[in-house]
Amino acid sequence: VRKRNMVLIGLIKSYNLQKYTVNGQILKCECCGKPTFITYRNESYVEYHHLIPFSEFDGPDHNLNILALCPMCHRKLHFLRQEEKQALYNDIADNSYSHLSIENRLVGLYKEHKLKSYQLEFLLADNAINEDTYNRILQIA
Repeated sequence: VRKRNMVLIGLIKSYNLQKYTVNGQILKCECCGKPTFITYRNESYVEYHHLIPFSEFDGPDHNLNILALCPMCHRKLHFLRQEEKQALYNDIADNSYSHLSIENRLVGLYKEHKLKSYQLEFLLADNAINEDTYNRILQIA
């Protein structure tokens, strides 16, 4: 049974808090780009989401596969109808802290031998990538 790497999530959270909350700034959602909120612990609140689902599609516990999201976008990515998800995914390139598009994230995962073809098929079906992106990544492989 695979277990989520909570140490990695903790490191990403600490890094984001240290780097992106200077001068009282609040962390923003890497999907919608809106600031989240401050918790009772006086920290910016975000939820960490695997682009390629961890449990269903063996999504890697890797910083390229993990996004910091507001609770609303996190729920939307899990429960919104597939045909409505593309707009959410399109915003990730503009709002991500790493400034990486989904395609560049996937290329990075491929280069580290962390990406499988069935994971790409899931992302295509989920409207995270389009046919052109799917084919470009397959050509790299």
